[in-house]
Amino acid sequence: MSVACSNLSKMNILYRDGKFVSNLTKWGEIMAFTGGPILNPNNEGVTLTVLISNDDTAVTATVEVELFEVTISTTGVAKTPVAHQLFTVPPLDVATHSFGILGFPAYETQFNVTSTTDVVIDEFTIDAMGKLVAAQRVLQAEKTTITAITPVP
Repeated sequence: MSVACSNLSKMNILYRDGKFVSNLTKWGEIMAFTGGPILNPNNEGVTLTVLISNDDTAVTATVEVELFEVTISTTGVAKTPVAHQLFTVPPLDVATHSFGILGFPAYETQFNVTSTTDVVIDEFTIDAMGKLVAAQRVLQAEKTTITAITPVP
């Protein structure tokens, strides 16, 4: 087994046996991650769809998702929690979760995955006509590792 780490675009990337594993600090421990605040100009996006793929062949993934509404401000305004979900994804399954974001000037999602390192989470925003909003999609490789997801009441 070979393990290699690198720092790419402020993300901790881990490869195991030549395979991209995820944003990890060490093998077996997954950090929380975020796509950062995403602008939703003119309320173009109405639904945020999150696709979670558990590529582990034997271990069920435990996934925690937080969604925040972000207010645009030059003085700094706290982000508002609007969704907090905890669920499991069985081995080799894909789960889809959708959240309403209509009226949000911007939004941010944060994720924490435990139990397995073989999980990929991608986010896509859908407009009122049911079409993808390309500028608002965030793929797993574009996410940034954070110390922990934001505590919410």
